[in-house]
Amino acid sequence: MTKNYGWGVLLLSLGAMVIGTSSPASAADAVKLTGQCRAAKQSTGLYRDRDSSSMLVTSLKLGDKVMLAEEMATNNMILVSTPSKGFVQTVNLKMCSGVVPVPPNPNVSSCRLVTQPMGLAIRKGPGGSNEAVSGVAQNEKITLVTPPESKNTDDGRTWIKISKPAEGWVSEGFVNAGKNVAPCP
Repeated sequence: MTKNYGWGVLLLSLGAMVIGTSSPASAADAVKLTGQCRAAKQSTGLYRDRDSSSMLVTSLKLGDKVMLAEEMATNNMILVSTPSKGFVQTVNLKMCSGVVPVPPNPNVSSCRLVTQPMGLAIRKGPGGSNEAVSGVAQNEKITLVTPPESKNTDDGRTWIKISKPAEGWVSEGFVNAGKNVAPCP
């Protein structure tokens, strides 16, 4: 059973934030919330304004996923961009698990260039223990599936699903480290 200790629950539910420091190094190391996925812990509303008494945009069911659209909650409400733009009470959100859909961005190409000097294995599923179906060398191009899909695994890697040169998953790199791919020039 989870006990509510006020702000501690809010901060844990939203992820890492810089608290009580003005150190530039700490701010640079902070995890960005914008673009992160959260899921509804229970049925809840998605509201037009930062107030649960404002107009209801839509209702979220248990497990429905939302994409955070700002770095910090205010008045226990946070802006989300999907499934619709609006505000959700932070107490009703939890971290997403499994494959997370990434909203398409028309200004971003699905082409990526492999930057890893050793190349990358293309695997049947996200994770190093999945069977390799092919490989791609450094400086070769890969194409993300549409809409893009990614998954973070327990070892700290982010895996991205690709459609070319073969369908499968490649390691984009570790969550807080360098990347194995870059946008195509």
